[in-house]
Amino acid sequence: MPDFRLTLSAVAVLVITGCTRDTAREVPRHTVEDFYKSNEFFGSSFSPDGGRLLVSSNLSGVYNAYAIPVAGGTPEPLTQSTTDAIFAISFFRNDDRVLYSSDRGGNELSHVYVRAPDGAVTDLTPGNRHTASFAGWSGDDRAFWLTTNERDQRFFDYYEYQASGYARTLAYRNTEGYGTGPVARNGRYIALARDNTTSDRDIFLYDRRAGSTTHLTPHQGSIAYSPQDFTPDGSGLLFTCDEGREFAALWRYDIASGAKTVLLSPPWDVVGAGYSQSGRYLTVWVNEEARIVSRVYDAMTMAEVPLSGLPPGLVRGLRFSRDDSVVAFYNTDGSTPDDLWAGRMGQPPVRLTNALSAAIRREDLVAPTHLRFRSYDSLEVPGLLYQPHQASRKHPAPAVVLVHGGPGGQAQVGYSALVQGMVNAGYVVFDINNRGSSGYGKSFYRMDDRRHGEADLGDVVASKRMLAATGYVDSARIGIMGGSY
Repeated sequence: MPDFRLTLSAVAVLVITGCTRDTAREVPRHTVEDFYKSNEFFGSSFSPDGGRLLVSSNLSGVYNAYAIPVAGGTPEPLTQSTTDAIFAISFFRNDDRVLYSSDRGGNELSHVYVRAPDGAVTDLTPGNRHTASFAGWSGDDRAFWLTTNERDQRFFDYYEYQASGYARTLAYRNTEGYGTGPVARNGRYIALARDNTTSDRDIFLYDRRAGSTTHLTPHQGSIAYSPQDFTPDGSGLLFTCDEGREFAALWRYDIASGAKTVLLSPPWDVVGAGYSQSGRYLTVWVNEEARIVSRVYDAMTMAEVPLSGLPPGLVRGLRFSRDDSVVAFYNTDGSTPDDLWAGRMGQPPVRLTNALSAAIRREDLVAPTHLRFRSYDSLEVPGLLYQPHQASRKHPAPAVVLVHGGPGGQAQVGYSALVQGMVNAGYVVFDINNRGSSGYGKSFYRMDDRRHGEADLGDVVASKRMLAATGYVDSARIGIMGGSY
């Protein structure tokens, strides 16, 4: 991967060598509203026959559930809400029923619903003072799990629902306040988590057959353990942790023996992992230079599986069809909204959506460059830099330093209507990941502990000097904006 760890004096070299542009080009000006008129698509669940994908979208102005043909075609609305947002969860495994979640009037008390093929809707979690979430399918497709806090608003219990008739059974009564995790496909085990601090987390394993809970991760110091997925046969639990290293690796816990083994330890945080429905493939998500990258592995050998014909940019949200013959994913280079793609394994995929506003040309937008600069104490601080087409050393532009929230959040590659609107208006934007941001190792994450508004603010101030050193920023016109932080 390219090394963007630049000193202040080296920023000009970045421009000359072509990592950013040194020539100006006028582009059509758009209103901010134009950028917010782009659509959003997210989530994907294959229909039982593999021919359609269930997604959520705001095509109508309100989020609803849609089915999109894998071969291409117009999205079919499955719900038609004009008020409350509806978020698609999953097709049923053997028929065209659909699970989705929705709240009422923005009350943030989401329930889980079933939509039948004839349009009839059933609330699986009725009530007025609780919220519910989907927790996975059983391996035999005959049941699924939901979590709700209906018994006690402080805690989420697990319920097993039968796919036929929706009869439910209490699977786990959560009296300890554990956070929720995955359920084994055989229904025997439930993974639970407990946050001790923002950087210290434990995993517990509940055995439904024995009625016992085991603490899997006793440790000293601050280590963040997070459960990810059970192996398809239920013999092991995949989890991530940063024990003994800067970044979270992917581990496997063997339930029978208690042995823990490392499966993957890249020089970045593994942020998630999950098996395909067949169990043949393991998809792992890695936070690489502010990009959540999807990588696919053979579940038996852990050999990486190459995916041919992928479009340029970031591939994420990757899913396999039931028989692993078709793959679906979202793609963006950070300049446009995520679009859904799909294709047969071994063949080039096809873009199924066009989320960008029709008023805007893709080539007029700007993808970010990930770079690092030396801050006030020589610490290398990363961020995402957006250079407008109109800006050059002959035509210096105003700039804005964008500060994320959190405070331990991270500026990541992805479409932002606000950022693209500012860039289109001629502003350079630097989306800074000041010290204390996540994604760059636990030492970097902790560097502003007890020093908020001091250590981290110094990075923001130093970034102004970095921007001025590019040569295409007007140093007298550099502003700052941000969110809750």
